[in-house]
Amino acid sequence: MCQQWFSVAGHLLEILGFLIVAFELRKLFGPAPTNARRCIYMIGAGFMVVGMLGQTAGGWVGRLPISWIASCY
Repeated sequence: MCQQWFSVAGHLLEILGFLIVAFELRKLFGPAPTNARRCIYMIGAGFMVVGMLGQTAGGWVGRLPISWIASCY
Protein backbone atom coordinates (compact mmCIF):
# COMPACT_ATOMS: atom_id res chain seq x y z
CA MET A 1 0.00 0.00 0.00
CA CYS A 2 1.34 3.44 -0.90
CA GLN A 3 1.94 6.21 1.60
CA GLN A 4 0.69 8.92 -0.75
CA TRP A 5 -2.65 9.10 1.04
CA PHE A 6 -0.75 10.35 4.11
CA SER A 7 0.27 13.42 2.10
CA VAL A 8 -3.23 14.01 0.77
CA ALA A 9 -4.80 13.64 4.21
CA GLY A 10 -2.07 15.83 5.69
CA HIS A 11 -2.74 18.63 3.22
CA LEU A 12 -6.51 18.48 3.83
CA LEU A 13 -6.09 18.56 7.61
CA GLU A 14 -3.64 21.43 7.39
CA ILE A 15 -6.02 23.46 5.20
CA LEU A 16 -8.92 22.73 7.56
CA GLY A 17 -6.84 23.66 10.61
CA PHE A 18 -5.61 26.85 9.00
CA LEU A 19 -9.14 27.95 8.14
CA ILE A 20 -10.35 27.25 11.68
CA VAL A 21 -7.42 29.14 13.21
CA ALA A 22 -7.79 32.06 10.79
CA PHE A 23 -11.48 32.54 11.58
CA GLU A 24 -11.04 32.08 15.32
CA LEU A 25 -8.08 34.45 15.70
CA ARG A 26 -10.37 37.38 15.00
CA LYS A 27 -12.63 36.46 17.89
CA LEU A 28 -10.03 34.97 20.25
CA PHE A 29 -8.28 38.26 20.88
CA GLY A 30 -11.53 40.18 21.30
CA PRO A 31 -12.78 41.64 24.59
CA ALA A 32 -13.42 38.37 26.46
CA PRO A 33 -12.75 35.09 24.62
CA THR A 34 -14.75 32.16 25.93
CA ASN A 35 -13.42 28.71 26.69
CA ALA A 36 -15.30 27.38 23.67
CA ARG A 37 -13.37 29.79 21.41
CA ARG A 38 -10.08 28.66 22.92
CA CYS A 39 -11.08 25.02 22.42
CA ILE A 40 -11.96 25.60 18.75
CA TYR A 41 -8.64 27.42 18.25
CA MET A 42 -6.72 24.50 19.79
CA ILE A 43 -8.59 21.99 17.59
CA GLY A 44 -7.59 24.01 14.52
CA ALA A 45 -3.98 24.17 15.66
CA GLY A 46 -4.05 20.41 16.31
CA PHE A 47 -5.31 19.76 12.77
CA MET A 48 -2.40 21.79 11.44
CA VAL A 49 0.15 19.79 13.44
CA VAL A 50 -1.38 16.44 12.44
CA GLY A 51 -1.50 17.65 8.84
CA MET A 52 2.20 18.46 8.89
CA LEU A 53 2.99 15.03 10.36
CA GLY A 54 0.87 13.41 7.64
CA GLN A 55 2.79 15.23 4.95
CA THR A 56 6.07 14.07 6.49
CA ALA A 57 4.83 10.47 6.66
CA GLY A 58 3.66 10.63 3.05
CA GLY A 59 7.03 11.87 1.86
CA TRP A 60 9.06 9.31 3.80
CA VAL A 61 11.28 7.37 1.41
CA GLY A 62 11.09 3.59 1.79
CA ARG A 63 8.96 2.46 4.71
CA LEU A 64 7.76 4.17 7.83
CA PRO A 65 9.94 2.88 10.69
CA ILE A 66 7.17 1.11 12.64
CA SER A 67 4.77 0.37 9.81
CA TRP A 68 4.27 -2.20 7.05
CA ILE A 69 3.11 0.54 4.67
CA ALA A 70 5.55 0.90 1.77
CA SER A 71 6.28 4.03 -0.21
CA CYS A 72 5.55 4.31 -3.94
CA TYR A 73 9.07 5.50 -4.80
